[in-house]
Amino acid sequence: MGTGLRITAPVGTTVELQITTESRMSMGKVEVTAVPGRQVPAAKLQAMQQEMSRGMGQTNVPAIAGKLFVRVAARAADGSVTLLTSMIQSIPGEKAPLTLRMTQQVAPSGIVTSLSMDSDHPMMKAMLAGFTSEKLRQFASQSGADHTGIYGRPLVKGAVHTQTATVDLQEIMSAVLQGIAGQDPEVAAALRDIKTSPLKTTTTTTYAGVNAQGLHTFTVSGRSDGYRMSLGGKGGMPAMTMELVNVQTSGSSAYRPDGLPGPMTQQSSMQMVMTMQMDDVILKMPMTMTQTVTARPR
Repeated sequence: MGTGLRITAPVGTTVELQITTESRMSMGKVEVTAVPGRQVPAAKLQAMQQEMSRGMGQTNVPAIAGKLFVRVAARAADGSVTLLTSMIQSIPGEKAPLTLRMTQQVAPSGIVTSLSMDSDHPMMKAMLAGFTSEKLRQFASQSGADHTGIYGRPLVKGAVHTQTATVDLQEIMSAVLQGIAGQDPEVAAALRDIKTSPLKTTTTTTYAGVNAQGLHTFTVSGRSDGYRMSLGGKGGMPAMTMELVNVQTSGSSAYRPDGLPGPMTQQSSMQMVMTMQMDDVILKMPMTMTQTVTARPR
């Protein structure tokens, strides 16, 4: 069992997974203070604090359902396999679902040698167009979407693969915000002046052995910190700063003997602080978002 997991499924083999995403947002105590050097009456600060705190607390976001298809699209003479992963996910408030397709080539060693993404959704399509192929590969690797730490690693119970990286999200966040801005030139101009710090991430994948169903199982944990994003202050948009204080992820995944994915679950907790300046006042809003994603074979 010392050899690595490889994709041996015949070309054309497809697996379908049903995905459910459950999210919850909780707000901490809102702080309202005067901009240094400015004089703001205490009564006004208190009134704003009460106004901003009204309705805050815990919000449960309706569960989002989706489907994930993974197909063995091709196999080269050298043993490299082309995987086509397609995701279809409903979006609250929108009639059309979000679609995302990822094509990747996996070498026999488990290394992803090429990766591309596309989408039929206008905003997602515009966002992906702003990414270089290297940024897409980094994003897929850090999110685990390209099965990093799974293929080619020794199938020895307890074997650990740790990946540490510092990712520059300036290009990614710029593309995301420009996609949100759409065709509105004023909004696009206001969002163009974004500044981000690198995101430090560590992901650990541990092989847990073969379960009762004959699937190879892995546990995955990760953490991120030190990220800061600032934008606004132009075009009528207030200056805003968002800091990630702590991000923790944990979960498990299972793979069939032929190398294709099976059941998966992931929990994440993200603590952040948003700071916004409005005229002579600074608002500081701490919040925590927790999310659970599960995938089950149809």
